[in-house]
Amino acid sequence: MALPLHVFEERYKQMIGRCLETNEGFGVVLIREGREVGAPADPFAVGTVARIASVERLPDGRMNLVTVGTRRFRCVEHVQVEPYRIARVRWLDDETPAGEDLAAVAREVREAVEDYLKAIYSLAERPRRALEFPDDPAMLSFQVGAVLQIAARERQRLLETDATAARLRQELTYLRRETRLIRMLLSRRDSGNAGRFSRN
Repeated sequence: MALPLHVFEERYKQMIGRCLETNEGFGVVLIREGREVGAPADPFAVGTVARIASVERLPDGRMNLVTVGTRRFRCVEHVQVEPYRIARVRWLDDETPAGEDLAAVAREVREAVEDYLKAIYSLAERPRRALEFPDDPAMLSFQVGAVLQIAARERQRLLETDATAARLRQELTYLRRETRLIRMLLSRRDSGNAGRFSRN
């Protein structure tokens, strides 16, 4: 999915400058401990390569970027920390155990994400945006992970899962949980509205 970024720290200006010169992407990892701005933080091992799709250069070297996630990796060794982190990585590809029925779980996830999105847009009182999900189970799992509004560490758990079926099953759990919570909020909101109307 697309990830917009505003680059303002000097170390990241340097990093993006290098990426633009070499036409390379850069790694995006969730912080385990520390802060995003300032001293180097301790990141999780698994992240995603971000390809730079567009750049808007601003005064004093700041930049607005639009990036797109392309491939997962696991950091094997950190070879540099300052001014920005550089690591040796191992590329991660999904495993598909023999006899695994991906079609069935993918179908359940596709139905669950439709219910989830319907509830989200109802809560926001906005018309439903058209979203098309891919047929490929692995691509479906990543797109569903991108639209799920869940905690960052739960997203990280999905990213670290190396089997498509396992990721889809975990997403099914999250989708059903979040849809139940949203429907509870909708029910309370509708009950409150009904109460106001009855008093009038």
